[in-house]
Amino acid sequence: MACAGVWEGWKQPDGDWLRTYSIITCAAAGRQALLHERMPVILPREAWEDWLTGEDPAALLQPAEDALLAFWPVAARVGRVAEDDAGLIERDPLAVVPAELDDAPPGFG
Repeated sequence: MACAGVWEGWKQPDGDWLRTYSIITCAAAGRQALLHERMPVILPREAWEDWLTGEDPAALLQPAEDALLAFWPVAARVGRVAEDDAGLIERDPLAVVPAELDDAPPGFG
């Protein structure tokens, strides 16, 4: 999965390079809009070249289609910056969620 983003590198007064980046977001649509008002711009593989070299990259700033995404409940710890392990994407067995946001996680059955 590739997200639209921008980056910049510049030399600071002390001579060190500072590299920064941002992931570009758009208004959420479809099922994603049930969770949050914004979402990252997810670029399908066929759009990668246009994003990097095209004349109108802004035309690619669209919400992803629901068919490209899967939704399932995860534990609240996913929102804590200090957490960083593969268990963050595991289904939360105690969660009660609407059926339209309860897909089978890819690769987990």
